[in-house]
Amino acid sequence: MPFQWHLKPIIIYIFLLIISFGITINAYSFLILNLIFYLLIHFIIIYIGIYYYKKFLFFIFFLSGILLDLSLLNEIGPHLLTFMILIIFLSRVQKMLIRFNSLKMIFFIIIVLFLVLFLEKIITYLLFNYTFDIEGYLKSIFLSFLIIFPVFFFFQKIDNMG
Repeated sequence: MPFQWHLKPIIIYIFLLIISFGITINAYSFLILNLIFYLLIHFIIIYIGIYYYKKFLFFIFFLSGILLDLSLLNEIGPHLLTFMILIIFLSRVQKMLIRFNSLKMIFFIIIVLFLVLFLEKIITYLLFNYTFDIEGYLKSIFLSFLIIFPVFFFFQKIDNMG
């Protein structure tokens, strides 16, 4: 049976997710690299949740949330909760997103990214009493704006492969 080409992009995204996890977890001495790949994980999660929504993504989101929580916090909580809320939210708005053009979709993804990062910070504060680092949050927002167009250009190339 030949390889199904429509599965090829999602496999590449999952591979990128694994690579991004590895770099995020192991790049503590290179803080900017750590943050870039941490944001890339979130971009990939949001992107595949919108463009490749299938029921098996619940497992991918669940596993991603647990891995991020355990590797970064040694606790289960903020990423898992946020990613599961995100996948449920994205499943509910799929029909609305079909009508969006590419510019609206980029703005939607940026807003969702900022909300996800904010929700993770709030949940971390509420569950584990970690301080809400507004400077770190603003740094993430600024860096997101710097990398969003190269990331989506790269994602578009991956999508065109399938």
